[in-house]
Amino acid sequence: MLGFSSGGDWRTEFVPRPDRALMPAGIRLGTHHVVVRSLARNHEVIMADSIEESLHRLNLDPSEIHQHWPQGDLVREGFNRLAIKCDIRNDTRADSLSTTPPAVSLNPVNYKKAFLNQLETDLLPLLRSLLEHFSFLLDPFVLQVLPGPALKLILQTQSALKVTLNNSKSMFYTLCPERVGRICKQTDDQHDEELKIFRLSGLDSLLTDILTDLCSVCTASSELIWQLGLSTETCNQPEDLTDTRARLTREICRSKIHINWTIRWLKGSELELVQQDWTNQFDEIDVVLNDITKRANPASNNEQNDQSLGADEWTDPNPPSQLALQIAQSLIPVIKLTRLFFKKSYEWARSKKFPLFTKMSSDQHQDIAGSASHCAGYLIDFHLTLVFDPDPVDLSSMDFAKSAKMIQASLQTVLFLFVLHFIPDEFPAQDNFKEWLIDWFTTFNLAMHNFIKKLESLATNVPQ
Repeated sequence: MLGFSSGGDWRTEFVPRPDRALMPAGIRLGTHHVVVRSLARNHEVIMADSIEESLHRLNLDPSEIHQHWPQGDLVREGFNRLAIKCDIRNDTRADSLSTTPPAVSLNPVNYKKAFLNQLETDLLPLLRSLLEHFSFLLDPFVLQVLPGPALKLILQTQSALKVTLNNSKSMFYTLCPERVGRICKQTDDQHDEELKIFRLSGLDSLLTDILTDLCSVCTASSELIWQLGLSTETCNQPEDLTDTRARLTREICRSKIHINWTIRWLKGSELELVQQDWTNQFDEIDVVLNDITKRANPASNNEQNDQSLGADEWTDPNPPSQLALQIAQSLIPVIKLTRLFFKKSYEWARSKKFPLFTKMSSDQHQDIAGSASHCAGYLIDFHLTLVFDPDPVDLSSMDFAKSAKMIQASLQTVLFLFVLHFIPDEFPAQDNFKEWLIDWFTTFNLAMHNFIKKLESLATNVPQ
């Protein structure tokens, strides 16, 4: 297996479709082509502006629709049963496994690795292909032009989905017999490679998301059949057809995205996995930096606003005190260097290929994965304190120095883990990232030292 590609957004890249031989009996990747050719002959319908206009122009005989009700009822029942199968909120995972294959008990590590590989290469791509079938077959155009063949193909696709779900859930529950997120920090799994708790925890979360999405897909699909009048139950909400189809399209799209994320999670290098959520914090840190920079330079801001709005039109509703002003000014270098570390490290990792596995344990993975969120959280707390309490009388009660040291400790841990596990001694000489980290570390420690000294100085001068 290879890691993620260095270019593009890995979250949106598609993995090749599964081989036809991997499809369960009763469904093949090309089965909808007959329907496609038939629809091509109805180009007037295909080119209609809206679902309502298309169905009106078809002018179908109601009795022709009624003859498909028994099949439509089976389709709705099938979707309802699949929705129940995908709702795992009340599943007791260990009890949900009817039997554990003897080979798994005899050689659990190898078989669990084989399950991970089968999820990545077979079952998840197949699941995505089945969703693409549903997306086409549940188009109101298809169901109204060729209701009989479309409903038949939907039933076949449901059967294939049932088999795929059974296999996927069996492997899922064998790999994760309980919610992995509830397991305490793992410090001794550094040799477990793809079976490390950190990777399994992410897999647990992603597969749960997929099943939740599929439950919504099946529910919306059943509603669509009902609203199209293709089942015996009378629909009193036919006007909601367009909304239901749009909701179904969104749910299928979200399911496919989560499937792609899961495949990438299974095949990605550990460095890419631990940095996956970092980018979510970049914007938050930027917002904090921009606002604190403005507050640290009120005279400049007043001049700019006076020029743009007029001297009589602008007033700061919450002007900073001198104490808050000094804190903000000394905090800016810390924020800038924190942001620089995460962005520079992320860009460096995207430009290189790394081994899939390291000798880090899951708790060390979590230290890196959560570092950006933790640091952003402390910076947001600083920001809110300076905005909503601009004249703090007791600096010690705000724990500014304690929070600053927590940021420093988090970044220090990440840096040392990077050097130990991702920048080996034989790393290419032309790569100067290690030297950059040394320079950054020196500069950051100086900025943090100055910030804490400023806090101590201000605390001794606050009026009692």
